[in-house]
Formats: sequence, C-alpha cells, structure tokens
Amino acid sequence: MYGTSLGGLGEDAALGVAVDGSGNFYLAGITQSQNFPIVGKAIQPSYAGGESDLFLARLTALPTNTLSAITNAASNLPGSAPGVASTRMLFVGYGSKVGPSTLAFGGVDSQNNRVTSVQADQILFDGVPAPIYYVSATQVAGWVPYSVAGKTSTQVTVQFNGQTTAPPQIQGFFQRTSPARDRLRP
Repeated sequence: MYGTSLGGLGEDAALGVAVDGSGNFYLAGITQSQNFPIVGKAIQPSYAGGESDLFLARLTALPTNTLSAITNAASNLPGSAPGVASTRMLFVGYGSKVGPSTLAFGGVDSQNNRVTSVQADQILFDGVPAPIYYVSATQVAGWVPYSVAGKTSTQVTVQFNGQTTAPPQIQGFFQRTSPARDRLRP
C-alpha cells in the first residue's frame, strides 16, 4: 500500500481509476487548477479556462522487491536473535523479487574468492557485498562478510536489476571467525 497526492490549488477531482498489469495507476478526472502538475509533453500543457479541463495521469508502481527476514542457515533463527550472527556465518534471506526467477548459484572467481554478484544480484551488509551461495526470486543466501566484525548492528539490503530493498537491521555483536577455518575468503 502506498499513497500520493495529485492536484493544484484549484478544484480537482478524480472520476475514474484503472490499474495495469505492472501495478501502474491511471487516473482520469477534471481540474480547475492553473498549476496542475504536468510532466513531459502534454496535448494541452496549461489550464485553458472555462468550467474545467480533463486530465489523465499515470502514476508508476513503486518497487515491489522486499527483504523481510535474515536467518542463520543452520538454525533458522532470525539474525536479530542474540549470538546468532557472526562473520562468515551462512545466512538465508527471505523476500519478494530479490533475485532471478530461477535458482542461480554463486561460485568462485579466478583468484578462488567467492563471487559477490550473481545474475545482477548482490547482497550488501552496510553497503559491502557478501559472498553469494545462491539467489532466487524469494530467497538469497550467502556468508556474512568480515566487514561487520566488531559491530553491534548492520543493515542488509539486496540489489537486483537496479532495485534495492529497504534494509532490515540485524542486531548483535559480530565476532570474526578464525581465518584458519576459512578456505575461501571474501
């Protein structure tokens, strides 16, 4: 759900509404506002006078990708649970439109480091890309990056096809795991 306002200083009224398959709203109505907002090329770019003018407005849909939860992949406890999060922990993120429609796995690059981008998808902890295990439309998984070591909270976002999710905040004290236990470091 979202809202906006449309109109000027005069009398304006929406008389019809329609929604297309992409979630864009179309409003048809009348206006008596000399300052009714106009974007782009309009057939009649200003109020012509008289009783009222007609308008047709398209309001584009907001991004619908969301990241709703981050959990420890081993316990499925939420990332906000005490002691759950640590660097190099394998996590799973759940959401909507956070990746490609078919499951895609990460891998390693030419230097044997885990990749941090798969099919235009990145998982970011305070803006730092996390190594990716897999991505899909409703789940992402990867390893918490070393950059959160010593922090008491972090913001996690997913970027996919140029859209970024709102950041749920993960609480906890992030301890760095022993590098000797890690064969592949981000």
